[in-house]
Amino acid sequence: MTKINKREKILLRVLSVLIIFTLYYKGIYSKQIEKINLLKDKRDKCHQQVSDIRKESSLISSKESSIKILNAKIQRTTEDFFPDITQEIIILKLNEIIKSGKLDVNTMEFTKPQLVKVEKEGEDLKKEQNILEDLIREFKDINKKSDSHNKYMPSKNKINEGKANYMSVNIQFQGTYEDILDFIKRIEDFPKYIKIKNIKVSQNGNLGINGSVTLEFYAIPKIEKEYGDLLEWNLDNSYGKVNPFDGQDIISRFKGLNTEKIKEKNSDFIMCVKPMNSTLPTMMLGKGNVEGDSTYIYEDNPGIEEVYVYLTKQNDKYFYKYNDSKDRYPQDYNENGEEFILSSSTINFNIYSNNRLDNLDNSGVKLNIINNTDKTVALRIKGDDKNRPRVTVSQSGSGKVDITRD
Repeated sequence: MTKINKREKILLRVLSVLIIFTLYYKGIYSKQIEKINLLKDKRDKCHQQVSDIRKESSLISSKESSIKILNAKIQRTTEDFFPDITQEIIILKLNEIIKSGKLDVNTMEFTKPQLVKVEKEGEDLKKEQNILEDLIREFKDINKKSDSHNKYMPSKNKINEGKANYMSVNIQFQGTYEDILDFIKRIEDFPKYIKIKNIKVSQNGNLGINGSVTLEFYAIPKIEKEYGDLLEWNLDNSYGKVNPFDGQDIISRFKGLNTEKIKEKNSDFIMCVKPMNSTLPTMMLGKGNVEGDSTYIYEDNPGIEEVYVYLTKQNDKYFYKYNDSKDRYPQDYNENGEEFILSSSTINFNIYSNNRLDNLDNSGVKLNIINNTDKTVALRIKGDDKNRPRVTVSQSGSGKVDITRD
């Protein structure tokens, strides 16, 4: 038997260690490394998913704010129209109008409700149509920002442009000229738009009148079942003679032709402040006594939104401009802003707020009024939270600001 020398023993030991290391590496270590690499890949995928979810969440939040702002614009544009054409409801409303007056109605003939294309008649209707078309384009722009795979916005959904539900009614009546004027006034006073298409009258006796009137009703479906009106205006005009059938030539002044939807008179500026979970933006600010929403700025902020309102007098004229963190009016912001005529001896600024829902409800407005006029800003805040007000006010400039909280 050959004797192993010391050198060979060392080599055998080294070889044994190498064999053991090789077996460990191939049998145990490599498998562990493979598992670790798989876990790393899984971790990276999870991180990517979390990142994608956060981006998607941010996109959804941004889109929700855009939709809420657009929702407010749509509500302001369509607030004068019926939400739906229901013959039974219209009969009841007309019956209330007729019963409240003295006009003797013989018959009422209704057409069937139908979807019609809105025709442009004159500048006012053209302007109204352009506003609706702008809103439709804005809504489509929001949709384009979505991912093509967004299942909540399928591409097959289409928006009917320039169409509204329509129904007309022809009313045969008897009465006096004053009765007809009273009926027309009540139609104009009605909070929803009723178009007097035409009216025909003929004299029946000394003061009696026979005639017919065609009324048209238009409906634009509302996004929400409940919606509020922010603006109101008064009409105080003179129309024709007191009674052309009795030969008098006295001009009559019609008063009180104000819509019932009006909540506040003589509002130069109006702001609405809402909680974040509202279907409307948390802040809306616009000029009072102006049709449409062209002067409005909107912001949807879960926290405090800082708003600046600048009021200036120059050469016996009054100007205004305002801005929030993202929007401003007018867009040309370098000068004094846009001229306006005061509704009274003060600059009336009305704010409609809401109680806070809970401790997590933190939306609100920090309003900065810079009054450089000789008029006092009469600021009235309604419905604000008593303990944690949504609206705080800071004032500066040479003019005065009086704050009243209701």
